[in-house]
Amino acid sequence: MPSGRKSLKEELQIKQRYADLTEPYFKVLKKHLDSGNVVNEKWAVEQLTKAYTRMIPQDVKTDLTGELSIKWQS
Repeated sequence: MPSGRKSLKEELQIKQRYADLTEPYFKVLKKHLDSGNVVNEKWAVEQLTKAYTRMIPQDVKTDLTGELSIKWQS
């Protein structure tokens, strides 16, 4: 199985698929959070916790020119 980084085109396609799913994903989670059912609410919070953890930058650096570099863990 090949390892290593995907091509820029492949990475952009992956990001676009995630972007396309963002709105429906949060609509489902909001529905479960607002359901009044403790089990559904707990499930939604668990899903949000997983998502937010992955959205936090894992590496933030600045160089001497003042440029900021943020990298997310895949």
